[in-house]
Amino acid sequence: MEDLGDLTQSSETASECGKFPSPNYEAILKLIERLSLECKDSGSLLKIQNAVYSYKRLIQLKNGHCKVLQGKLQVVEKEVSGLRKKLTDAEREQLEQEQELCNVRFTLKQEEEKRKNVDWIYNKIKEQLREKEEQYNKEVKARQKLEIRIRELDVEMKTVRNNLNKVLEERNCMERQLLQEQKARILQDGILASHLHKQKELKLAQEKISSQLQEALEQRRQPSQCATKMQDCVQKLGLENHMLKATARKQAEKIEQLKKNLLSEFLDLHAENISASDDLTAKLETATSKCLHLYKQNQLLQRELLSMKMIQRKYEKLKKHKKKLEQEIANLRSHMEQHMIECGQIEQYKWEIEEKTKQDLAQAAYEDKLEKLRHKQNASVRTQMERRIRDLESEFSKMKSQVDCNQIEMENYKQLYLEEVKIRKSLSNKLSKTDERLAEVKTKLLLERKQNRASQYSMVDIRPVLESTCPRDSNRFFTPRSFSRENMLSTSNLWLSVETMENCKTKPSD
Repeated sequence: MEDLGDLTQSSETASECGKFPSPNYEAILKLIERLSLECKDSGSLLKIQNAVYSYKRLIQLKNGHCKVLQGKLQVVEKEVSGLRKKLTDAEREQLEQEQELCNVRFTLKQEEEKRKNVDWIYNKIKEQLREKEEQYNKEVKARQKLEIRIRELDVEMKTVRNNLNKVLEERNCMERQLLQEQKARILQDGILASHLHKQKELKLAQEKISSQLQEALEQRRQPSQCATKMQDCVQKLGLENHMLKATARKQAEKIEQLKKNLLSEFLDLHAENISASDDLTAKLETATSKCLHLYKQNQLLQRELLSMKMIQRKYEKLKKHKKKLEQEIANLRSHMEQHMIECGQIEQYKWEIEEKTKQDLAQAAYEDKLEKLRHKQNASVRTQMERRIRDLESEFSKMKSQVDCNQIEMENYKQLYLEEVKIRKSLSNKLSKTDERLAEVKTKLLLERKQNRASQYSMVDIRPVLESTCPRDSNRFFTPRSFSRENMLSTSNLWLSVETMENCKTKPSD
């Protein structure tokens, strides 16, 4: 028993140091040999057996407690994971709600920008249409002015052409008159030339007559026959000369009269021609100036006509463009009507969105309040959960350390089991030897009992005691053969495991 106390003390010191020393198997073997030899203290063997059974039950209880703690740990871990999932879900829902709010605000901003863009485009198109209408009205007024100017210029052209025709007719009349006067002058010049020719012929005839008279005077000296002839001839010639002189006088008078008439007519015609030529030159100058002016005006009008043609083309293009614009305006009006309907819908939608945003803002404010409360609650819950998690982590660390201790104990138990298997083999060998020795002792005791049955009374009393105790103790001593491996553990190992469990429980708390 003192040896068992020493073993428990050694196990306690080993557990205090936190180490698992190998048990003193030699002392246990010596103790078992001593007990088997003495066979007196069977209670110690029963104590060892009870200690082994209690140690087995304690191991089973500890294993059950470890399983319960592992189950609790798993439940706590599941609760922690569930709470973390709830936290992540709540944060995700909050992010989704914030994202939805941002999306709603963004859609509202987009709708507002679209409405502003549509209003700006509508005002711009309206301004462009107003400018185009003003430009079109200006072009129509300019076209009307140009048409009036063209009509006035056409009237002026017609009057100028009529005046030109009149001037040309007057000029042609004057040219005809001049031609007639030139013809009359030519005739007068011919008549004068013929009169002059006749005068020359008369002069020549007079010269011939004078020559003939001289010849006659010369021939007068001739015979008297020729004198009569000559006198007759002279008389004839004198008559002819007188006749010729009378005709010459008459013709000279006629020529002078004709000259006077011609001169007067010529002077009149010359004066008329000068005045007519002056008038014609003035008229021609005015007509030429008018013609130049009209030519310039005609060129200007042609240019204006070209510009008018260009304007007409532009006008036609503008008409087409106007038609297109009117079509576009009609389309735009229809589109604007649709857009106004859409704007009404948008306004309705905007109003609904504003109401919704107000509700959302109120809801958001309410949710903010709730969220603040939730944050407070979550903060408190978090603090509680953190505390709980810390407690659980501490418990988990304790349990983990306990599990580690249990694993260390199990490893130690395995080592002890292996050592005890070896010890059991050695003990079985020793027990077999002790059985043989006990059998020998039993035979010796039986022989002594037979020999000394009748010798002494005291010996007789001792022998039954020996007979009653020794077999019973031997049977009790042989009971460990039917033990399992776990039941064969020593009390020192039992106390050592108990001390290690207590140390493992006390270490995490420290």
